[in-house]
Amino acid sequence: MDQLAAEHGFSYEVKTADINEKAIRDPNPETLVRLLARAKKDAIIRKMQAAGEELSGLLITCDQVVVHEDRILEKPGSVDEAHEYIDGYGRSPASTVGAVLATDLASGRAAEEVERSDIYFRPIPADVRERLVAEGEVEHPLVEPHIERMDGTQCAVMGLPRHLVIKLMLQAAGL
Repeated sequence: MDQLAAEHGFSYEVKTADINEKAIRDPNPETLVRLLARAKKDAIIRKMQAAGEELSGLLITCDQVVVHEDRILEKPGSVDEAHEYIDGYGRSPASTVGAVLATDLASGRAAEEVERSDIYFRPIPADVRERLVAEGEVEHPLVEPHIERMDGTQCAVMGLPRHLVIKLMLQAAGL
């Protein structure tokens, strides 16, 4: 977001939603990320109102899930599950599904969109898998040589599709 703000000449502050994401469920990943982004928006607005803050400016909320073999993946609950996830990426593509919601806090006008990116991997060798699990990080330079192709953008895979953020900010602002 820092780079985006610098490129487009705006400033921003980070606010947390403090919601229980596990309480929000839907089997459809596109619906789930929309529901989560909306719940974050509602929670932040309530928090601002409770603090007596003026509702002005644009609020950007978003969420993302990973989908693999028609299953929404939660954060791995164990080392074995982490290995299972990484192993599976060599069999079939993993997808990131993310929603971005821009809301003009003064008018309530909102714009929302979901973006999906598919990542096709070659099988990831056991030694690389071990390092990824040990470090607890999948977005790692060790993964890059095993990516066959990506249908989508790198920024969408990382969770914040820059082009979409700008487009939705303009729509929510009525421009």
